[in-house]
Amino acid sequence: MARKGKSSGSADKSVTMSVDHSALDKAAAALPGAMDDEVGGALRRLGEDFVTATQRKLKSGPGAGKYGTRSREKAAAGVGFDVKSGRLVLESTGGNQPSEHRGFAAFYSKSSWSHPVYGGRARVSQRGAGTWWEPESYAKQAEQLLTDAGQRALDKVDK
Repeated sequence: MARKGKSSGSADKSVTMSVDHSALDKAAAALPGAMDDEVGGALRRLGEDFVTATQRKLKSGPGAGKYGTRSREKAAAGVGFDVKSGRLVLESTGGNQPSEHRGFAAFYSKSSWSHPVYGGRARVSQRGAGTWWEPESYAKQAEQLLTDAGQRALDKVDK
């Protein structure tokens, strides 16, 4: 038979527990450094991939090596990257081209352009390589590299 009414036992109980959070504090302190290392490495890998592919596209465009100026190779030599404060900075400086040829890299992105021949009145039409500067095409790779870098940083401090 079920009993109705108040129970005679006390419902007020307490539990005391001590927590050692030193391991959590240590991991929290190590995470920013590990994250900086991993993200920096991921950005450098992304920069290297971008520069290698960009230089290859630029060097292999129409007329490459045909006229003896080596302007495509020189322009490709000016493509680089730097990792600064957690940012990947991509740059095209024009390479070691003479100052009057520094703009060639921009022209190589066009489908065609015309220019004078040896400073004379005659002009020629030259084909470009199409777009060789395509950092947007690396967005998915960047997302994956950075996600993996974050996971590796967490794994490092979770040991």
